[in-house]
Amino acid sequence: MASSEGAIRGAQEAGAQNVPAATLYLKLAEEEREQELARERGVVSMGFGGNPIRSYILQPYQLVKDHRTDYEVGNAQGVLDGNLDPFIHAYLLARAAGKVV
Repeated sequence: MASSEGAIRGAQEAGAQNVPAATLYLKLAEEEREQELARERGVVSMGFGGNPIRSYILQPYQLVKDHRTDYEVGNAQGVLDGNLDPFIHAYLLARAAGKVV
């Protein structure tokens, strides 16, 4: 957070003398703030390019597994139809126990 405050001070010191530099400092400070908030909130990854959140196995048997909580359900069609409540419940329990971020 100190670097964000430094960026804001730098932007204020630049004043009207160098408006593009001030704008750049403010943008950098805002980006740093957003990254810090994302870390605090524990932003959920969509699973693209990183670790998968859930696996859907439809053949030869049906299984949906949440890799964050190890919760599994055999009714894959129900999950595909929108029944995500058990996964949400398992995630909230795991988060409360400090097992997931």
